[in-house]
Amino acid sequence: MKKGIVVLLSILFATQISAQLKFKPERKEIHLGDSVKLNWEVKGIKKVTNIRIKNTADSLATQGSIYVKPDKSKSYRLEVFTKKKNKYYKKGTYIKVFSPEINIFKTSTENNNDRDSTEIYWRTEYAQYVQIEGFYDSLPANGKIKILLDTTSTIHLKAFNRNGVFAQSELYIPIKNIEYLTGTSAVFLYDTATIRWQFKYSKYVKLNSQPKKFKPTDKLRFVLKKDTTLHFLVFRENGDTLKKSYSVHIKSPIYKFNIPYYIYKGMTPTMTWDVDKRFKVQIRGNGKTIRENSGFIKLPVDTLKSYTITVKDHLGRLIEKRTKGLKKVKSPIIEFDIPKQAFVNVPTIIYWEVPPSYQVSILGLERNLIHKGSRIIVPVADKKYIIIVSYKGQEIERKTILMKVKRRRAFVNNVIDVKDIDKDSELNFEIFAIDERNYPKEVKLYLLAVDDNGNFVKGLEKKNKTAKKKIIRAVIEKSGRSSRKISNYSFKEYSNTVSLPYDISMALDYSGSMYGNIDSLEKAVHEFIEQKDQTDQIAIARFDHRIAQVTALENNKDSLLSIYTMNGLDTLGGGTALYAGSDFAMQMMDSSNNNKILIIFTDGMENSSMGFIGQYAYSATQLAQKAKQKKVTIHVIAYGNGVNNGVLKKLAYTTGGNFYKLNSYQDINRVFEELPIIFKNYYVIRYKPAQKKGEHSVRIVYNNLQGRYYSTESKYQVGTKFTISEHDNTYPDTYWMKAADSLGMAPVSVPQAIAYFDFDKDILLDQYKKSIDVYVDYLNNQENTTAIIFGHTDSKGTDEYCYDLSLRRAQKVKDYMVKQGIDENRIFIKGCGKDEMLWKPEDKEWKAHENRRTEILLLD
Repeated sequence: MKKGIVVLLSILFATQISAQLKFKPERKEIHLGDSVKLNWEVKGIKKVTNIRIKNTADSLATQGSIYVKPDKSKSYRLEVFTKKKNKYYKKGTYIKVFSPEINIFKTSTENNNDRDSTEIYWRTEYAQYVQIEGFYDSLPANGKIKILLDTTSTIHLKAFNRNGVFAQSELYIPIKNIEYLTGTSAVFLYDTATIRWQFKYSKYVKLNSQPKKFKPTDKLRFVLKKDTTLHFLVFRENGDTLKKSYSVHIKSPIYKFNIPYYIYKGMTPTMTWDVDKRFKVQIRGNGKTIRENSGFIKLPVDTLKSYTITVKDHLGRLIEKRTKGLKKVKSPIIEFDIPKQAFVNVPTIIYWEVPPSYQVSILGLERNLIHKGSRIIVPVADKKYIIIVSYKGQEIERKTILMKVKRRRAFVNNVIDVKDIDKDSELNFEIFAIDERNYPKEVKLYLLAVDDNGNFVKGLEKKNKTAKKKIIRAVIEKSGRSSRKISNYSFKEYSNTVSLPYDISMALDYSGSMYGNIDSLEKAVHEFIEQKDQTDQIAIARFDHRIAQVTALENNKDSLLSIYTMNGLDTLGGGTALYAGSDFAMQMMDSSNNNKILIIFTDGMENSSMGFIGQYAYSATQLAQKAKQKKVTIHVIAYGNGVNNGVLKKLAYTTGGNFYKLNSYQDINRVFEELPIIFKNYYVIRYKPAQKKGEHSVRIVYNNLQGRYYSTESKYQVGTKFTISEHDNTYPDTYWMKAADSLGMAPVSVPQAIAYFDFDKDILLDQYKKSIDVYVDYLNNQENTTAIIFGHTDSKGTDEYCYDLSLRRAQKVKDYMVKQGIDENRIFIKGCGKDEMLWKPEDKEWKAHENRRTEILLLD
């Protein structure tokens, strides 16, 4: 019995003795950035379930090594787990990590001047070398140098270890100027200015190349009669000559003389002024004379007269004279935006804005509204809306807008045979594309036929031949002043089985104005790809003021869906290079021999395409001409109220395409669902057109299957000699056309946004200088071209302040262009203040940012 116990204890003792954990680093002290090897070995432990180095590695072998790179002094622990509950072995080790340190970084003296070198010294630990930014790239880890500084400076030191890890420190070094040129910088007219100077190690000083010699340390007093710049020639003892200049300006004694540039009808303008009390003041205007140095008075508004302030000194000498006056009385209706045409039961938005102190009601909508706002309405019939603006209870102005409401055909979502159409359903035709490429031999009209439920109705070709009353009753073409009824035409149906394959390129607007609607667009494009025919190819491009290719022409649906990721405005969200972005998308089909279609989606005005001069189109005319040459049909989808409908509609029909005007975000998806169906299901009318180049219009009279005749009309362009005016006739008095007319010149394109500004700032940011350089190059190459720079602000601030800020912004852009070599006489500037905001109401920060813009208008 005793012998058995002894044997058992011996076994247990031997098991404990045999359990061995070896764990140690190759080096226990390293520099930050070094890698070090950890070695381990586990012996004598049975039933091991896991070996790990805590927080570093897991599932390790019983023997091995790994490299670690600690970022600070750190403990590591090897842990060995067994099957026994709560039983594990551990062993630790510690690695000391040394980081580079800067212990001393200072100057040897606190009295540093601009003539003698300043001695700097430093002491570091665990560093291999140091850098002094702007002076030396590689210096010893400990040392000193001398640096000549002419102004107070901050010196930056970096101490690097062998791995490139560094510590940094900075040293502020005040520099005392033992040479100076100082004195008065601005005085009133006829006041005395004093200039003092000290130039060491010099013989004498001359002013403005006059023969008189001044001492190296001296002063000069003189009466200022105009802005003056003194030019100093300093003759050194060593024979060198130093040139220095000092300017003194005349400052105005008029601290304030404010008369509003304009007021809103019903308001009373106020003149305020404040003049230095040392001067005599006289203000004349409207039969009044005022002699007070400061104050305010209310001005009459029955006549727009000027007021002149005259300031004299105690000797009666004229110091300054200014004239200001109220230039115009504006309508208090800042905005009353109602679509003149709407569709039954399609939501649309009414916007209005009047000055904050005015009261506003809209008859037909609501009374006692806030001064600025919007309402969503669902129109059902033609209706007049009358805005009435009052001030202090008295009506000032009213304006009436008639909204005409018409029935819109349903978006196509299915295909049915004519025999299956609901008996009460109406039939609607629409010309959605025109092909005149075989002119003058023939013109082809592409028609869709849709019922009230959004079904494309097939089988009408046969019914047109057999019905007592033909489906297509008449085709009428108009060219110039002549109109004729086409007597000989064909009517034929096409479907998926006979339609040719398409190559479709999409130019998608990802500008900042798409904020809030980009999700709807991306989902609609995904659905469009899902519904594509297997024979069609799709290419996609995105644009703001930049252009990005998403995918070249691709047939595989799954590949397209994986490439077109829905990232919103993560990488884009700026201006709108509408024409350049569309041209880029169109060029992606250059190698195609299929039917070529360009789909443009936009919700904003073109303002950035001229930044791509020489690469892509920068006008609607150029884009349409290129499309016709390449036999590309352009379909335009315009969303919201911020688009130039007239231009985009003409762009579409000039190339034989369709124009969609959408006001509801739900309609975005409906359009993209409809397009794949009508590209493969349509009717074609062929006829021989009138032989006359230029614009043609064509009208189809058809039977709606309910005993009534309706008509649908579209236009097309024969030839490439045409111009699509960038000036939408809906807005005949644009600020930029007026500015161009005042100079007797024609715009090269619409105004282009070239810089945006931070709130209440006039600093031209470096990120916009590259885009301005494009216009600098253009002006250098086009010597007969001039430019107008328009400055704008957001809605915050008074009218007068915003006008001044917008003018300063325009001036900053002009100054930059002049520095790049453009003659200042070729650049005009104009401040618009907040009169020409892109976005009203300004209810989002991105809208305010886009309003804070400068634009360039090139003129020939």
